[in-house]
Amino acid sequence: MSEAKYLDRAREAGLYLQKFVRSKHDDFAEAFREMHPNQGWNGKGVREAHNAVAMLYHFTDEKFLNCRIPEDYGSPAALRSAVVELQGMMSVLKKEIENIKPSKKEFLAETVPIAHEHIEATLFAAEETLRQLDEAAFVLPSDPSSISAAITPSSMETIYQIANRFPDVVARLKKRRKGRSPLIIGDEYDVQYLFQALLSVPFLDVRPEEPTPSVAGGTGRADTLLELLSIRLDHMRRIQRRRGSFGRPLV
Repeated sequence: MSEAKYLDRAREAGLYLQKFVRSKHDDFAEAFREMHPNQGWNGKGVREAHNAVAMLYHFTDEKFLNCRIPEDYGSPAALRSAVVELQGMMSVLKKEIENIKPSKKEFLAETVPIAHEHIEATLFAAEETLRQLDEAAFVLPSDPSSISAAITPSSMETIYQIANRFPDVVARLKKRRKGRSPLIIGDEYDVQYLFQALLSVPFLDVRPEEPTPSVAGGTGRADTLLELLSIRLDHMRRIQRRRGSFGRPLV
């Protein structure tokens, strides 16, 4: 099997898991909301069932709504590592749910079988994804890990990905637990600081406000400079008609 064919089959495995998670996303979200102990559920295992569903919902929502290679995972090996983590988590949750045994004076909460069904389905999907990934690599003559570099996103693709998700990061910072002050991005300097912090995860040398080479006799400063990659970034914002609103940052 050629490397191209291997990558195609690995992508198909990722799309299989992506399709499963998206098809179950609303069900997981509803279970997370409606199975809360405060909703009035009674019986043995109410809290355990809700905790299990909460972990299932948040983990799949954050990691597996998008499973494309290389857009979301840089290589089949990276996707496989994440799916192994999902498989391990679901296996542990499944055992915990199955170990809920009411005494003679108790009864099993109605939410426990629901949690078990969702967890078992997700565990099956994770195991099937791993089977497809392993099957794709089984007849590959070379080490599958050697293909990672060939499909790892370029530096600019990584920057584009961070920039495209930046507004979502800003929105998430505004939502904190009760009693905790939200983190508000109020001006362009806040945008620079946060964006540079995010860039420091994939890149080692992130420099703020560096002088740029002269152009036609003039000089300037870049908001952010990745010196080792010779990449200069400037932050701008769209002008909003509504008074007092801070524009969506553009990078």
